[in-house]
Amino acid sequence: MYQFACRLVLPLALLAAWALPALAQSTDELFDDSQLHEIRLLLNSNDWARLKADFSSNTYYPADLEWRDVKVRNIGIRSRGLGTRNEFKPGLRVDMNRYASGQRFLGMRSLLLDNVYRDQSLMRERVSMKLFARLGLPVPRESHTRLYVNNEFVGVYAITEELGEDFVRRVFKKPESDEPDKGTLFEYKWIDEWNFGYLGAELEAYKTRFEARTHENDSMVDLYGSVEELVRSANQSPVDRYLEDVDALVDLRKLMVYMGVEAFLADYDGLVGYKGMANFYLYRPEDSRQALFIPWDKDQTFYNATRDIGHGLGNNELLRRALDVPELRAVFLDALERAANEAEALAEGASLPWMEGELVRGRDQIRASVVTDPGRWFSVNDFDDEVNRMIEFARTRPVFVRCQVDQWRHPGAPPRDCAAR
Repeated sequence: MYQFACRLVLPLALLAAWALPALAQSTDELFDDSQLHEIRLLLNSNDWARLKADFSSNTYYPADLEWRDVKVRNIGIRSRGLGTRNEFKPGLRVDMNRYASGQRFLGMRSLLLDNVYRDQSLMRERVSMKLFARLGLPVPRESHTRLYVNNEFVGVYAITEELGEDFVRRVFKKPESDEPDKGTLFEYKWIDEWNFGYLGAELEAYKTRFEARTHENDSMVDLYGSVEELVRSANQSPVDRYLEDVDALVDLRKLMVYMGVEAFLADYDGLVGYKGMANFYLYRPEDSRQALFIPWDKDQTFYNATRDIGHGLGNNELLRRALDVPELRAVFLDALERAANEAEALAEGASLPWMEGELVRGRDQIRASVVTDPGRWFSVNDFDDEVNRMIEFARTRPVFVRCQVDQWRHPGAPPRDCAAR
């Protein structure tokens, strides 16, 4: 039995010596989804039992992490997730410098080991994020791993890049420069069913929904004044000034691309989710007031291949008013067509269209490990059936979407049943 007891903040020189093997590897290799990785965590067995028993708690426990020839000692791990927390296969947040100040793993302060508990395919988010990226939007990186705790296989997990300061520095650069932007990142916290309606002038109402993940110590006005202004403008700006006023506060064209991808994927729990807005981050650049939406937690996509492309849009004040602007409506429809084209794209030498190929490749990569996953709550037949359903989605959704886009562009044309084959 592996016993781990050291909780001291260790000298940086010693930490650096431990981290030397990491120089031979990179985050690009960690998030390379062409292979199934293997991550090992070593910790006191009693701590692991407590973490599972108290899965609703955010208590950290010390551990060591191993990946390939990289070993990082004295990290912190805790249970994570909302509806996916459980005692059988806990999702984990890994904090590299929780007990060892300044420690990094491949340059990262943290990463997530997602138990993918609501997705019987374990692949919805991975493929969805890649589609967002193919349309030019910033997304967290993701790959799959076999996770071992104290040399015992505990299941197939998704290695997910956490959205925080490391992500901001990697993705966002200052205009015409390679210097990292140092803007403010907000995580949207679901509290109740909210559809971007105005919450009033008190900034506390926005603080409860938008948690600052960078610049956390800035003043309330600096952090949330612009958020309040954005929501107020989205609701109250006159029709003839809507594009000018609101686009100054959020990149509406990129938002329409984001919404086009989400609509193509038939996301059940996104910007127009079944309980209002959910699962996104908001980024405000350092020298600009124009914020950007970033997708997150896309494990409820591939919902229905014949879901209407306008589903739920009329309920959201920001999106409803944006789509009333002809220029933005055109961007939304173009994004839907681009998503359909990307899904069906056939690379040179490929035997399957891109999205179907991604699903088949992912299935073949993880299936044997899913079979032996001790935390799996569904049957292997459920896994196979879900992947097959998603493959059918990938084959039929593009045709349905193009049909509906054409109807939106030609409202006076005779109606067609886009679901008919």
